[in-house]
Amino acid sequence: AKDAKLPSEIPEFIDWLRSQLESDENAGFRKLNQPALLTRYFSDMRCALLNIHKVCKARAQAMIVVGDNRTSVRDKSICIPTSKFVEQIAKSVGFACLEHIYIDVTTENMLHNKKAITKNIVLRLQKH
Repeated sequence: AKDAKLPSEIPEFIDWLRSQLESDENAGFRKLNQPALLTRYFSDMRCALLNIHKVCKARAQAMIVVGDNRTSVRDKSICIPTSKFVEQIAKSVGFACLEHIYIDVTTENMLHNKKAITKNIVLRLQKH
């Protein structure tokens, strides 16, 4: 998690998660690959938000829907604060966050999915 362009809290969290997963003897290949996937996701989000910022006029608003995710290490659930990190990225590329709009996710078709996202957040952003 060595992307100097990401706000420092993000690679720090990813490095911490990597250390937790590497110490879990039951973690398989897919789980051990999560830190690399998260790094790529947040780097891609940064590129997307930079492009959105580029095409927005001054004081224009944009909205993005994002939901936090979960993983587990040694049967302990860990929240991946995706919405917080995406907001930090948005701020780092020149947006202000005007509002968080919380929306529920319909879960009746996901009754057996313990990791299902049940809430999303709409980040209402404004270009400086």
